Amino acid sequence: MRAAVVVVGDLGRSPRMQYHAHALAATGVDVDFVGYEGAPLPKFLTDEPRITVHHIAEARLRTRIGRSSLLYALAALIDGLRLSVRLTLALMRLPKFDVLLVQNPPALPTLHVAWLVSRLRGARFVIDWHNLGYSQLALRLGRRHLAVRLGRWLEKMAGRGAEAHLCVSRGFSKFLIDRYRLSAVRVLYDRPASAFVPVERTAREQIRQALFAERVRPSLQLSFRLFPD
Repeated sequence: MRAAVVVVGDLGRSPRMQYHAHALAATGVDVDFVGYEGAPLPKFLTDEPRITVHHIAEARLRTRIGRSSLLYALAALIDGLRLSVRLTLALMRLPKFDVLLVQNPPALPTLHVAWLVSRLRGARFVIDWHNLGYSQLALRLGRRHLAVRLGRWLEKMAGRGAEAHLCVSRGFSKFLIDRYRLSAVRVLYDRPASAFVPVERTAREQIRQALFAERVRPSLQLSFRLFPD
C-alpha cells in the first residue's frame, strides 16, 4: 500500500502531518510526504526508509501586497493558479498511491487539486481538518468580502468530495457535520509524540529558575540605566 501525505506549508513545521506520515510508515505503508521546504525534518522521518520527501515551490506574490484588499485578492488568485499547476504536476509524478491525505487549510486550491488527482489516479481522498480556510482569509479581507464567501462555498463543496475526514476536536466535528454536511468525520486528538516525556521535578525547577533569571535580568539592566548610582 502507498499513501501521499500533502501539506501546502512547511513540512518541518507540520507536526500533526509528520505523525500521520510516520504512523503510516510504521504499519508498512510507503509514504510520499509532499510540501514546502523549510525547517529541518525530525530524524524519525528522515531515518525512515518508507518515507520519501518531495518539495514544491511556494507561490508568494500575495505576501508582497500592502493593505489593499482588492490587490491581495487578485494576488491570491494568481498564487492559487500557480500552486495548482505545481501541486498537480508533483502529485501526478508520484508512484501510484492508494490514499491521498491532505491538510486543510489552505483550502484553495489544495482541496480541489487533491480531489481531481485522487480521481485521476484512483485513490481515496481524505482531509485532515486543522481549521477552516475561509475563516483565515476573512481575517485579512473581512467576513463579508466576496472572495471569503466564495471561498467558503468552494471549501464546502471540495470537502464533500472526500471519502473520509479527520479533525482535531468534537466541536469541530459537529461543525463539519452540521454546517458542511460532511459524513465519515472522525476526531483524532493532537497528542505529543513518544519523544516528549514529563520533566523530573529537579530538572523542572532548574528550568523554572533559568527562565525567571532571563526575565529578571533585562528588568534590572533597565533599572540601572534609569536610576544610575
